[in-house]
Formats: sequence, structure tokens, C-alpha cells
Amino acid sequence: MALHWVRDQDRLDGASNFAVWKAKILSVLDRNRVKNFALKVITIPIDPNDNDKYEEVMARTKCIILDRVKDHVVPLTKVHTDLC
Repeated sequence: MALHWVRDQDRLDGASNFAVWKAKILSVLDRNRVKNFALKVITIPIDPNDNDKYEEVMARTKCIILDRVKDHVVPLTKVHTDLC
């Protein structure tokens, strides 16, 4: 998955830019066909083949979101660096 460079001013910085950020992130998630993973509770599949796909899409969704949030809003963690 190729991630695109995100301008610093487009990242979530808190309540001050949340409404604009939300509109943009929903568009990005929709374009990447992973919006449901961010907006709904998704049941983890029992079938190992389906589970692999689930894990892949969930990791991509988290990465897309975390790359568009400033570090002081969500501290950079090992999970973030491992996913992206």
C-alpha cells in the first residue's frame, strides 16, 4: 500500500480542525474502501483465510487514520510504527 504524503496542516490537531479533518478522513477512507472498518463494529472472522484479509484491512485503516493525526493528539507508539 502506497501512502501519500500528508501536509502538516491537514492532520488532526484537536478540536480546532476536527470538522474539516473528519470530512477529509472519511473521504480518504471511502476512497480506500475501508470506511466501514472505521465507522462500524466489525466482527473478527473465524475462518483463517477471512481473518488474514480482516487483519490486512484493519491495519491499513489504522495506518491511514494515524498518519493523519498529529503526534500530540495520539502519541506515536510502537503499534503505529509497526503498522505504517
